[in-house]
Amino acid sequence: MTGWKVLLLTVTALIAGISSAEAEKRIAFIIGNANYVGQKQLSNPANDARLIANILQRKGFEIVGGGPLVDATQSQFLNALNQFALAADASDVALFYYSGHGSASGEVNYLVTSDNGNVSASEILRRLTFAHAKLRILLLDACRTQMRIGGGFVTMSAPEGTLIGFATQPGDTASDGPPGSNSPYAASLAEAMNTPGADLFTLFNDVGLKVMKRTGSVQKPWMHASPISGTFFFSPPVFASASLPSSVAVATATDVIPAPLQAAPISAPVPQIQVSSGNAGSFIQQAWNELAGGNYESARTTLTEGIRVDSNSALAYSYMGFAWFEQGNSLRHEIMLIKDVDERNRRLSDLIKSHYAPAFVALDRAIKLNDGYSSFYRHRGNAVIGVYHTRRALGLPVVGTMDRAIVDLEAATKTDPASMLAANDLGTAYLLADRYDDAIRSYNNALLINPRYKDPHDGLCRAYMRLGRISDAQNEAGIAAQASEFGKKQCLRTEVRVR
Repeated sequence: MTGWKVLLLTVTALIAGISSAEAEKRIAFIIGNANYVGQKQLSNPANDARLIANILQRKGFEIVGGGPLVDATQSQFLNALNQFALAADASDVALFYYSGHGSASGEVNYLVTSDNGNVSASEILRRLTFAHAKLRILLLDACRTQMRIGGGFVTMSAPEGTLIGFATQPGDTASDGPPGSNSPYAASLAEAMNTPGADLFTLFNDVGLKVMKRTGSVQKPWMHASPISGTFFFSPPVFASASLPSSVAVATATDVIPAPLQAAPISAPVPQIQVSSGNAGSFIQQAWNELAGGNYESARTTLTEGIRVDSNSALAYSYMGFAWFEQGNSLRHEIMLIKDVDERNRRLSDLIKSHYAPAFVALDRAIKLNDGYSSFYRHRGNAVIGVYHTRRALGLPVVGTMDRAIVDLEAATKTDPASMLAANDLGTAYLLADRYDDAIRSYNNALLINPRYKDPHDGLCRAYMRLGRISDAQNEAGIAAQASEFGKKQCLRTEVRVR
């Protein structure tokens, strides 16, 4: 069997398998209470709850109730807690996050419900302990104001295998954050959860530093934990083995995406003119014309002939990979219109193996032949994004997927800092990873390169909507609509549904 066929089978097998994160049973209960009877209303708990729930779903967590519980009464809170305890039974990870008013009476911390009832934080922890979850995480983004019972929370003991995170130190109150945005703790937590390779203790230390920076050291998060066996990552390391040389393609049990990653270039950017089409030039030109017309099969046939003429043409392999994943993207949109769920899911599953797998094979080959060309990394990062969308459509976990795409797309921008396409695509990957500030920065970089480029404005609209900056989003939507055939502000409607 040839090396090409062996590699293709290996990649296909990895696609069919599941990562260790996917094999884990991850359960979360997310609640945000903002509207209280007879009490001061809060601006951001609903935003906080949606932000954290969205990220956790992308990290492989099943959210009790299908999404965050907002403005819950005491009975609604307790009913959902019962569901959480049942779902968390014998789970690998059980996580509870609360945003809203909190108070303490004596030695007991209480979470305040919208009808001014109370739920004991100790009762939540007790239920988790009896559920025998291997790892329990209790996050209390509370004590937004001093309530009628008292001030900030008191300390809590953490049973074995438990980490308790407080938005602020015992006895203190926490900031609600700017209206229409997120609390400093929620915003910092979201950023930290998207950091590849950060173990629990590193992550929550980072959260504390971020909150202190956001609040000028006024608010200092606090954490209490007992010994925890094993290592847990919200976002697994991009590379599981640093001992392997960078030239070796790496695929590990923690990977969701089967495209083996090489290290991003660390030398000075290689001038793009150094990439030669070799003896396959005429075939590449013909394939380019075929791709422009959407003739993917014809383009691949042409490129196959070009590779036979010159097996060292990195450009031919890159175009081959592009033809595979672009057709995969096109087919995915068509498949999503199929009403029969079983048929739709079957075809989506086949799509990953039939189109994205060979795309990775071809693009890996292109990068091995020439690791200094921006488009090679950009194409592979976009192929990863294609798999991300396909797996989400199937309802499968996408743990770490965007981390993989970001590595390639960051390499694309480093290799060619003048590429507006690379900057825009990197912004999209950041947006999908909920790294909104990074997305805005990258989209703006694309506009600095070419102020007439319209695509980044749609991405900026979506990022601003996620951050609650509605006026900025509307402005960007107006600019994006100028480039739309129909002149519609699509991102505003889409993001309202997402939120």
